[in-house]
Amino acid sequence: MERSKRKKTGEGANQRVAFYKLFTFADRYDIVLMVAGTISVVANGLTQPIVAVLIGQIINVFGFSDQDHLVSKVSVKFLYLAVYAGVMSFLQSLLLDGNWRAPIR
Repeated sequence: MERSKRKKTGEGANQRVAFYKLFTFADRYDIVLMVAGTISVVANGLTQPIVAVLIGQIINVFGFSDQDHLVSKVSVKFLYLAVYAGVMSFLQSLLLDGNWRAPIR
C-alpha cells in the first residue's frame, strides 16, 4: 500500500510527452491504418445527417399521390445507408483498434 501512495520520482516518473512523439514508434503501416481509420470515422459520422435528409424525403413523399413508388425508392436509399454505415463502423473499429497488431507474449 505504501508503494502505491508514494510519488514516482526519477526515471519511472510520470512524464509529459509531446503529441508528435507519440508516433515515434509507429511504422508506415500504423500510420496508414490510423489515416484510414480516421477517414472511416468521419464517413461513419456522416450517416446521421444523411438519415435526417432521408427522413425529410420520406415526409415529403406523403404529399404526392403516387406514394408507394416514391416510398420504396427512399426505402432502398435507407437500405444502402444501412450497408454503408455497417461497413464504415467495421472499418472504424478494425483500423483504429491497434490491439490486434500487438504481439502476444
